[in-house]
Amino acid sequence: MKKLLQYEMALTAAGLLANTTFAQPYNLHALITSGNQIQIGDKIFDDFGWVTANGAAASTITVTLGQSGGGDYFIEFQGPISSGVGGNVDIGLRYSIRTSSGLPLIAAIDQAFTLSAQGPNGGTVSIGETAWAGPGFFQGGVAAQSSVGFISDANGFTSDPSDPGAEIVQGDQLIVNPALSQLWITKDIHLMGNAGSIVGATIIHQSFHQISVPDGGSTLLLLGSAMSCLSFFGLRRKS
Repeated sequence: MKKLLQYEMALTAAGLLANTTFAQPYNLHALITSGNQIQIGDKIFDDFGWVTANGAAASTITVTLGQSGGGDYFIEFQGPISSGVGGNVDIGLRYSIRTSSGLPLIAAIDQAFTLSAQGPNGGTVSIGETAWAGPGFFQGGVAAQSSVGFISDANGFTSDPSDPGAEIVQGDQLIVNPALSQLWITKDIHLMGNAGSIVGATIIHQSFHQISVPDGGSTLLLLGSAMSCLSFFGLRRKS
């Protein structure tokens, strides 16, 4: 018997899912080799990188930009991001984001992934990310951090497919304080399928929340409350 577990993150709070718009998709390999920037609204994405020894090639990954009904911009990476049967895959992803005119500032981040898991023995998905203050990757100190994942084995499963909220034990720090006009994002994507099983993170989603004028922290507190209202849904079992 095969069981398929699939989680889909849901941006439902405050009507964020309504009226979501998407820009044209891009190929990740083409972005890396050309060094091209891509833009939606006032947000510019650049400095793409993808490193893996045995995972999906960058040429198989589609990059899409969008804007939620609540006004937040996001980026999605979609493709055959999978462990393979009983496999162990580690992927390094990076990119930068900046506001073209300097304002509004980026005040918070969150991430989510769509999970697929097939087979009798489950597996593990772990996606950690760091947003660097810069200028550059691994420079300027950590502006924000997030960690999401999934573990399935003979004893059941645990799942944390989306941030928010922020889990202290995982070191989540979703608020960018002080807010910044540019961030450099590094992600570590680890997929491990147990014997006879596959796990995958077929869509990786990252959104950015912004403020127009820094106000000493009250906006960040309100932003944090709004982010905590977001939820995920979609456990679906098939046999």
